Amino acid sequence: MVNKISATEFYDDLAAKYDDDWLNNSQYNVQLVNEAVKIFQRHDYRQGSILDIACGTGAISELLQGNFDIQVSIFLLRC
Repeated sequence: MVNKISATEFYDDLAAKYDDDWLNNSQYNVQLVNEAVKIFQRHDYRQGSILDIACGTGAISELLQGNFDIQVSIFLLRC
């Protein structure tokens, strides 16, 4: 018999595993930040705003915060 769980339970469990498996790996973190920097350099993007709306745990934003100015505001999302 299959144990059914809600979508919320599934994604809560996935998020915990994601952070543990990927984002707590320092080698992966360095690679992630380097790839983000390459993207900005490729497009000669030095200043301005970028809107990133994503699903996730927020850990990637925390990693990038040391290299980029990241501001999170719920008021920016209201139209």
